[in-house]
Amino acid sequence: MNCNEAGLLIYLFMDKETDEGEEKELFSHLAECSKCREEFRLLRHAQKAFINSLEEYPERLDKRVIESLKKKEMKRRDSIFTMRLPAYYLYAASISAIILLALYLFRINDYNQQRKLDMNKLNVMLAREYEQGEYINLIMNQLPGIKIRAEVDDPGIVRRGM
Repeated sequence: MNCNEAGLLIYLFMDKETDEGEEKELFSHLAECSKCREEFRLLRHAQKAFINSLEEYPERLDKRVIESLKKKEMKRRDSIFTMRLPAYYLYAASISAIILLALYLFRINDYNQQRKLDMNKLNVMLAREYEQGEYINLIMNQLPGIKIRAEVDDPGIVRRGM
C-alpha cells in the first residue's frame, strides 16, 4: 500500500467507513510509515478536539438555534412567493389569463369595428348636410331680391357704411 491509498483509508477510518480488512492494511502501513502515522495522529487529535467541543456546546443554545430555524421556515412557508402550488392551479391560472386576454382582444376588435361604422355614419350625415346646404344656397339664389328699409331711433349706434 502506498501513502496516497493510506491517506484515503485514514479519512474513511475517521468516518467509520472501513471494514476489518481495510483497517488491518491501514494499521500495518502506519506501523511502517512515520509520515502517515503523524498525519493519522494529527487528524485523530483534531477529531477528539472537535468531539470535546461539541460536548461543551450548551443544550439551550441548541434549542434556541432550532427554534429560530423553525420560525424562519414558518415565515418562509407562509409567504405567498415561496408557496408551492400544485401544477393544476398554475395551469388553470394560465388558461384563465389566456382566455381573458383573448376576450379583451375581441372586445378591442369589436370597438374598432363599431368606431369605423360610427365614422362612416358621421361621414354620410356630413355629406347630407353639405348637400342640404347646397340646396338651400340654390334656393336662396333663385329668390327675388328684396330691399329692406329700417328706421333707427338713435343714429349714433349705426356706423357709417353698415
